[in-house]
Amino acid sequence: MAKYFRAADVLPPSVLADVLDRLIDVNPDWAGGLIYFPAQSGNTAFSSKEQLARKKAQSIVLSHDGYSATEVAAMLDISTRTVANWKKKYGAPVIAVLKKLREENQNG
Repeated sequence: MAKYFRAADVLPPSVLADVLDRLIDVNPDWAGGLIYFPAQSGNTAFSSKEQLARKKAQSIVLSHDGYSATEVAAMLDISTRTVANWKKKYGAPVIAVLKKLREENQNG
């Protein structure tokens, strides 16, 4: 069964107002009501910046720990393509920072 997000729960009020205006432009007979977006697996579009950053770091660490992209994607509810993209873009810097933090904790 598909999950849905209410637009009012995930969009800022100004964006929601713009969406409603465009709906009325496209369909002048629209009587209003609730708007729902389908929740798709792997959709990070509605994540907060903090949630997204956490998922990126977790994805990179899990990949570095030997989990496959498919396993990481399943654990974090993101797509395998997203796992690969994040690993390519952020992998080396994140692992370097984590190694540096580990060394500082061991030395100090």
